Amino acid sequence: MTGSRITDTLTAIGKWAVRISLLVASVVVALAALEVAARLTMDPMDYLLPELVTDARLGHRVAPGSAHHDDWGFRNAAVPQSAPIVAIGDSLTYGWNARASDSWPAFLARMTGVPVYNMSMGDYGPGQYEVLLEDEAATLSPKTVLIGFYLGNDLVDAWKYVYVLGARPDLKLDDPELQPKDVKYTTVTDRLADEDALTRARGWLARNSVMYRIATNSVLGAIARLLESRVVATQEAEYSVLSGGDFGPGVVLDPVGRGKALDLDDPRVSEGLRLSLVFLEEMKGKCDEIGASCAVVLLPTKERVFADEALGRPDLKHGDALMRLVSDEAAVVGRIKSQLDAIGMPYVDLLRPFETLRSEGIYSTNQDIHPNARGYGVIAEEVATAMPRWRHGGSGGGARGGPEEATQEP
Repeated sequence: MTGSRITDTLTAIGKWAVRISLLVASVVVALAALEVAARLTMDPMDYLLPELVTDARLGHRVAPGSAHHDDWGFRNAAVPQSAPIVAIGDSLTYGWNARASDSWPAFLARMTGVPVYNMSMGDYGPGQYEVLLEDEAATLSPKTVLIGFYLGNDLVDAWKYVYVLGARPDLKLDDPELQPKDVKYTTVTDRLADEDALTRARGWLARNSVMYRIATNSVLGAIARLLESRVVATQEAEYSVLSGGDFGPGVVLDPVGRGKALDLDDPRVSEGLRLSLVFLEEMKGKCDEIGASCAVVLLPTKERVFADEALGRPDLKHGDALMRLVSDEAAVVGRIKSQLDAIGMPYVDLLRPFETLRSEGIYSTNQDIHPNARGYGVIAEEVATAMPRWRHGGSGGGARGGPEEATQEP
């Protein structure tokens, strides 16, 4: 190649490099402008994933002010001087899978016209609920405290709180079968620190880019989740993707994995139930001390909500595991309701309302366990309907604790 041709080639490459650089720079500037516009016109708390930090009492909590959470690290605009209603729970009360304004506590505030302070975080359980009530909720002088109790993992979380996190040694039993075995992470922050590079990258985007979160929660995001569910179902033998009828475009069920958290033959789960009942009774006592009513919102597993229709489907995997889950969850709910009735603590059971409205798309189309905004609206409606009865008619469950269809034992 002659010198002139080499020069011409390098010139052409240089021109293309400049064009590509300009294109990349333009895209970066455009994305930055969109990000700024999104932050100015939308509430980042609705979209950004908060940063978690280690907490001595809770195991983990949201860093104060992270992702526009309040100074206590909860999903509210600010910490009020007082709050008539406080909702405590895990990710299903936090409102995972929906905007902050579409969490069930936020829906409840709009429906009742009464402010509701949301004091919830993912991977919390009954042990953390009690700590939050004693350390922080009580300082807000609430008139009503609502405890969101998710049947899908709260028993295991109660066991972890005592036996893995090491809290409440006074409740710990000296039984070898109850001690943790092969527990890789003590806290959620330990687990997050060990994520692979791709997961960390997605997490960084979720914590820092409103536009990324909008995209993942858009129609395109829904399509991506649906495709993801198909891929997951082929890779995970325990998952079933069912579509049509009440399942709509698709619902992923995991009766084997979810059933493990309700298996009362597992000593750790059975111990988690015992601990949960202790924590609930102690929370009732604390509410009595501060002059607040205290009620439990029983949140069923997605698997149980769809169980009766799923069991008739030939494409369901592990139907025997689903039948066992239904039996175990019913037994757990029965034990909890009996205890709540005994101590005069009202409750509302969301199983029947969720079963009735499951065809309206109250869950995501992937393996996510959480309701979507529609589902959270259903929870709020049932709680709003039950609350006047709690105030005027008795302390227990049953017909006095909420709508008849929402409190009857299945």
